[in-house]
Amino acid sequence: MYGETRNNEPSPARAGEGWEGVGQPPKTFDKPAGAGSHGKYSRRQADAQFRVKRHRGQPPMALFLTGAGILAALVGLFWLKDRLRSPALSRLAYSDPIARLAVIGAALAVIGLLSMLWGLFGP
Repeated sequence: MYGETRNNEPSPARAGEGWEGVGQPPKTFDKPAGAGSHGKYSRRQADAQFRVKRHRGQPPMALFLTGAGILAALVGLFWLKDRLRSPALSRLAYSDPIARLAVIGAALAVIGLLSMLWGLFGP
């Protein structure tokens, strides 16, 4: 029991081998109970789980990009209005729904930017 590993193999100290890997991260990680075959994660699975937990900053980026996309589309609408000199595009560009869409796009971009900055500098 003392000096043996989980699989009843002698530990390196008991077998007379050195402790070369002391202080380095293990190559496999224990799985939770009932997690599947052999009770170990591979390094790739453990890294994938770390990446999934680490990338919680994607929704703020999506908010920012959505707002920026809406604003870019509206700037494109105004550019097209001026380029084509179309009265129909002019009425559309200065309509109430387009103005509300601009406010929504700006709000999404600001909220996304503030959320990203909070993720970088916040707790």
